[in-house]
Parts: sequence; structure tokens; C-alpha cells
Amino acid sequence: MGAFATLVDNIKAGTRLALMLPVGRGEFRPSADQAVLLLAIGVALDAVYDFVMTEPGPGINFNLWGLSTLFAAILVFLSGAYLIARIQRAPFSFTAVIVVLASTSPVFYVVSTPLFLSVDTGSFGAEDADFWVSVSYGAIVAIAILGWFVAITFRAVRLLYGAGGFRTWALIGVLAVSAAAADYIRLDQALWNTEVARASEDDAEDEWAEYRTLDVEKIYYAQPRLMAKATDALRPQRPGVVDLYLIAFGSYAHQDVFSSEVHAVRALFDKRFDTAGRSLVLVNDLKTLETEPLANANNLRRALKEVARKMDPEEDILFLFLTSHGSKDHRLSVKFWPLRLNDLADDDLARMLDETGIKWRVVTVSACYSGGFIETLKNANSLILTASRADRNSFGCSNERKFTYFGKAYFDQQLRRELSFIEAFHKATEVIEEWETADDLTPSVPQIHVGDAIGAKLDALERRLKELNGADRRGNPKPD
Repeated sequence: MGAFATLVDNIKAGTRLALMLPVGRGEFRPSADQAVLLLAIGVALDAVYDFVMTEPGPGINFNLWGLSTLFAAILVFLSGAYLIARIQRAPFSFTAVIVVLASTSPVFYVVSTPLFLSVDTGSFGAEDADFWVSVSYGAIVAIAILGWFVAITFRAVRLLYGAGGFRTWALIGVLAVSAAAADYIRLDQALWNTEVARASEDDAEDEWAEYRTLDVEKIYYAQPRLMAKATDALRPQRPGVVDLYLIAFGSYAHQDVFSSEVHAVRALFDKRFDTAGRSLVLVNDLKTLETEPLANANNLRRALKEVARKMDPEEDILFLFLTSHGSKDHRLSVKFWPLRLNDLADDDLARMLDETGIKWRVVTVSACYSGGFIETLKNANSLILTASRADRNSFGCSNERKFTYFGKAYFDQQLRRELSFIEAFHKATEVIEEWETADDLTPSVPQIHVGDAIGAKLDALERRLKELNGADRRGNPKPD
């Protein structure tokens, strides 16, 4: 009981020291036994901290390697404490250094653990908060904890040795280096881990393993052959018929939704909008490397030129569908690591389209901030549709989905019922708004530009498609 009472006294004094409250050297009662007990409490608290930060759940395991690195870290701390005792020519104060500093650990863990946990889980910032706000909060917490540690160490050194000025900071420097070394030793070996976490890491490693083994040179050299195969299969235009040609461009390889979306749109258009033989897909996808051209700027330029050769630029219509991530500076993300591909900017796309001489264009851009493409692409002969306003995100980009929000509402729902691209867009925006409201998301506000001259051309296409399909006024097939 005497040892326990002494331990309580030491922890009380350490708490006052850590909380910047008045405390005297005589309030601490150092001994070898107390040093061992306080270090043991520190080990227990560290185990609790690791347990909390590991987000315990099914499959949690104790990590023996973590225990070995923890003891190595303690050894580094003890070495730092012994070193400053030797510097002060008071080797017997080694035990006092351990007791004074270790007695602050209970309050230090109690205060710092919730703060670090809030950074790790985003408790103090919603997941959809601005990235830099989250980063700033994490930096503030780290700096605050570091500053507190320095203040505790400063008070402990002054309390034990009464040092001042440069000598105090030199001793603090020794302890800081030993503390940093101890943290580094423990960086990748927590005392707890979960089978779920390890499985996730293994899955991620397996996922990227396929990309790491890609033959980049072979992929690049294959593009002319794949492009030739795709464009040679395009049927020529039919004189007197308003033909629709489709190019679907899915340029972000590392989320399956974009590949799924372009293939689904092509299938829909070939069946419902008479583009069979007049459609092609450019896509960045591991599964189609051998069969379909990459979605990059060079292939898109060539695809546009070849489509222009097959169609009547004055009579026929191009439907260009682009889906990926987007940026605030009006760029569409073109990614397929480890390939080095250039993002597609709005002015580059406008230049490509103008070079072809294709007069009638429907350009649909499904990406965040895609409204920024309208100003550059619009003209009297174009219909431009975007998944969001120039300053807004769009939603639904995940591997679990076959369509983005915009793709689902516009293509998979409305264009299966409507033959009018414009009417389908307006109905799709209502659906998207309902989904975003239900999910408590900031509205994406899809945008539309209808050129003064293109309306009549689209009406002609719609009339032909209704006759072709024997459809009713809205484009739904007539019953037998």
C-alpha cells in the first residue's frame, strides 16, 4: 500500500506538471520501484492507445512485433534520460528523470488520444469537407501536442536541475531526439491489428500488382493497330439520312464505373439510337487493353478525324460522351498508371472538334466541375450537357457502381424512355436533385447549352428514330 500511495502522489504531481500548474520538486518521490511502476503504466496506456486507434472489431489480434518495438522505444527513452543525467554530472538523478517524465503519461494519453482519434476518423470534419480544412486541422492537433510535450519537458528539466537558458534547451533537445527516435521505431508496429485491415492491405497490393507488371511499351505500340481496327469497322454515312455517330470516352482506369458507363452507353445507343456500326469506345481499363484503344488525347483526336471521314459533316450528328474525374481548371482526368497520359483540357477538346469540320455536335461531359467546358465548346450548332456546374462536384464515382449519378439518371433511365436528348436531360436533372437531397449532398446542378441552330437537326433525328422504332410520341415502343 505504501508503494501504491507513493505512485498516486507521483501521478498527481506529474498531472500538475503536465497541466502547467504549480508543482515543487519535493512533491515527486522517485525510486527504482516507482520508475518501473510508472513505465509499466505507460506501456499499458500505450496498449490502450493502439487498441483505440486500430478501430477494434472482428479479427483483432495482439501484435508481438509491436511489443518488441515498444520495448526498444522504452530503451531509447531510458538512454536519453541517462544521457541528460550524465551531462548534469548527477547520474543518480537518472531515476528521478524517469519518474518525473513518466508520471505525466496518464494525463498526456487521456488528453492526446481523443485529439489524435478525431484526426484519424474525421470526427471534427465531415468527409465531404474541403481537403485542406481537414489537413489544417490535423496539422494544428500535431503542433499543439508537440508544443505541449516540449512544455512538459521544459518544466521537468527546470524542476530537476534548475538549468537555464541554452543549457535547458540543450537537455530538452536530447530528450526530444530520444522521443523522436522512439516514435520512429514504433511507426509501423502497433500493439494491435485486425485481420480485416491486413486483408484490405493484401487486396490493395494485389490490385496494384497488375498495374506494376504492365508492359508500357507494348501498350503504346498497340494503339495504332487497335485504333485502325476500331475505325475501320465504322460504317459510312447514308446519303439523305441523319446518321448519329457515337464516341464514348472513359479515361480514369482506377475506378471501374467509368469503363462500365461507356460500354453501357454504347450498348444503349447501338440498340435505341441506331449507332450500331457507327460507334466506338476509347477506355482506360485493364480488362480491355488487348481489345479496345486507350482513352487518351491522341486516340481521341484520331477517332474524331476518322469519324469525320465516315460521316457527312453537314448532315450527320456526332455524340461525344466523356466520363472521368474533373478539375476546377476545366480538365478531364486521363489516368492509367504507370502510363504517362496527359489530362484533357477544354480548349484542347474544342480545338480537336474544330479541326474535324464536324458541324453538328452533342458533347456530354460527366465529371466534377464539368460545367467549365461549356463556355469553350459552345456554338450555334452544338448541344453541350454537363454533369455539374463549373464550381460543383458531381457524384457516384465508385467501384461499386455501374453508373455515376448523372450517367444513371440521364442514360440508364431517361434515354431508355426518351428520344430527345434535351427533354431527357431536364428530367434527369430532377432525378439527380432528388438523389442528392436524399444523400444530403451539395447539389451538382447539371448544365445545358442548346445552340440556336441545332434544335431543328435534333428534331429531324428524333423523327427518324421514332419511325425506325415504330415508337409513340415519347419514343416508347408501340404495343403489338
